[in-house]
Amino acid sequence: MDDTLPLLTLVKKSEIGVRPSDEGSVGLDQTLQMLCSFYTVEDLGSFLSSEMFERYGRTVEAWVVLELGIYKDHTKTIEMIPSAEDFTLADASQSGVFAGDVWRGKNVADLLDAVRTWHGVVSSNELQ
Repeated sequence: MDDTLPLLTLVKKSEIGVRPSDEGSVGLDQTLQMLCSFYTVEDLGSFLSSEMFERYGRTVEAWVVLELGIYKDHTKTIEMIPSAEDFTLADASQSGVFAGDVWRGKNVADLLDAVRTWHGVVSSNELQ
C-alpha cells in the first residue's frame, strides 16, 4: 500500500459574487465544499486547467474564494480567487512570500510557480 500523503488541499471558503448556475458548476461547487486534495502541484494545475473549472471559476467577475492549504498542516493556507482575467493569491497569514501578501497572475503556469514558492517557504517553517 502506498503511504504517500497529498501535498495540497483545496476547499471553497466563501462567495463574493454571483455563482454560475450551469449543472457542471453546481456539481463542482458541491464537491469543493468538501476538502479536496492534490498529490502534486501539477495535479492542482490539471484541475485548474480543466474545462469544468474554467466554467466554474474563470468567470468575468470573480465570485468565489477558495482556500489552498498544506495537507500536513491545515492551518497553513492561502486564499485563491480566480476570474477570467487572472488568479489572485491573498496571504492572510502574512508569510512574507509575496510583496504586500498578494500575488496576481494571468495563467495557471504562473499560479503554479507562485504556489510552489509559497509552499516551499511555508512548509519549511513547519518546525518553527
